[in-house]
Amino acid sequence: DAKTVPENQSIETDICIIGAGAAGIALAKALSTTKHRIAILESGSFDFNQDTQSLYQGKNVGIPYFPLHAARLRFFGGTTNHWGGYCDPFEDFDFVRREGIPHTGWPIQKSDIDPYYSEAADFCRITTKEWKNAYWEEQDKSPAFHFEDQRVDNKIIQITPSTSRHFGSIYREAVTAAENVTTYLNANVTGIVSNEAGRQVSHVEVATLEGNRFTVKSRQFILAAGG
Repeated sequence: DAKTVPENQSIETDICIIGAGAAGIALAKALSTTKHRIAILESGSFDFNQDTQSLYQGKNVGIPYFPLHAARLRFFGGTTNHWGGYCDPFEDFDFVRREGIPHTGWPIQKSDIDPYYSEAADFCRITTKEWKNAYWEEQDKSPAFHFEDQRVDNKIIQITPSTSRHFGSIYREAVTAAENVTTYLNANVTGIVSNEAGRQVSHVEVATLEGNRFTVKSRQFILAAGG
């Protein structure tokens, strides 16, 4: 618990993961088999806390969406604690720049992440790794819908079983029992400090709601605090 870390202490580690949601837990579990020292900084505890959740209060700008403090959850497991289980691979067009839409485009392509879908499917505990229409047509013994408009197509979505959606519960023991992984609960990252050149993060500043403050230095930082 970050509340018990001595005031102004500087913690050193090899890899620091900020956030223990879907991405953070998946990374920590994968890295738990390595020799690296892993530190997880999670804002919440193992259970929901309204004071911590209120840190998500904010305003949505642009397209109307659910309130920020309601759509996401701020405790171990993150938003998987009320996730509906929908699993859907990216398409090629998700990564390209779109004319007239600012801030679109990614520095990677779908082909860069394709090799990891099999492992992700296992982690999400979906029943099959098949996403092509032809496979499902054969399984269901019925053809896919036919659309005259070429802009409309069939889309396969798989749903993680309800008993496998809460990553904070499912993978808690695997993460917390790992000898090389230290999880700091109630640890809010309040600052990211870079070197003078601004090209590398030197450390992060951490605070609890009670006011305890300390820093974490790491060779690598992974920001996995949700979208």
